[in-house]
Amino acid sequence: MTPVAGLVEQLFLRRMPQGPLQPDDIGLRSAAIDRRKSLRLEPHYFSVDPYMRNRMQPEGYDYIARWQTGSVLSGWALARVGESQSPMWQRGDWALGHLPMQTMVEHDGAGLIRYPASAEPPLAGLHPLGMTGFTAWLGVCRIGRPLASDTVLVGAAAGAVGSLAAQWARRAGAQVIVTAGRREKREWLKAVGFEHVLDHRAPDYAERLREIYLMASRSISRVSADRRSRSPTPSCAPAVEWCCAG
Repeated sequence: MTPVAGLVEQLFLRRMPQGPLQPDDIGLRSAAIDRRKSLRLEPHYFSVDPYMRNRMQPEGYDYIARWQTGSVLSGWALARVGESQSPMWQRGDWALGHLPMQTMVEHDGAGLIRYPASAEPPLAGLHPLGMTGFTAWLGVCRIGRPLASDTVLVGAAAGAVGSLAAQWARRAGAQVIVTAGRREKREWLKAVGFEHVLDHRAPDYAERLREIYLMASRSISRVSADRRSRSPTPSCAPAVEWCCAG
């Protein structure tokens, strides 16, 4: 699509998905720009995260508004400032925030995190220093607060949140058990130094988990589940004091 002066291209939900998301569920259209804002942003990167599935479903988490047919898609984005009428922002600065998925965004700057202009985009702001990193830090360091005497079980440990949660728990000195469903993910977890790496889909998962628990001199008292809030360890429920869903 050729850009037209005064218009932007944006992604929108063409129809509510029936089952797995299909390419035709998402559409591309032109829309007018609101030129009354102090910043003009040019999004370069969007973080596509699991919570977006719930925004396309009639039920699920209610902490963020659900999309409807015709809704503009949005997500955490890293954008470059193309024009600025604000003394707080300069052209070329990077802005991090929740933005509509379109080629250009007019914004007043509220809620944005500023990164100084640089040739390399500060991509860490979308992951370890962004939403997923904050989720892992909050769950482990502020809510869980594991001790060296604890054993921490992290589900989906090769994912965006789980990979950081496992590292925070290990940094606290706890014994860490991690799980992942795919072989290459488990190999990566071993490569970065995790000793107890399990396949939560394996038939002997419960047995192996109990073996590690029985060999440890400390009980499994802290659990970090994956973001989908499924119970990660029904097999070790008697050893669990509480579960923190990442």
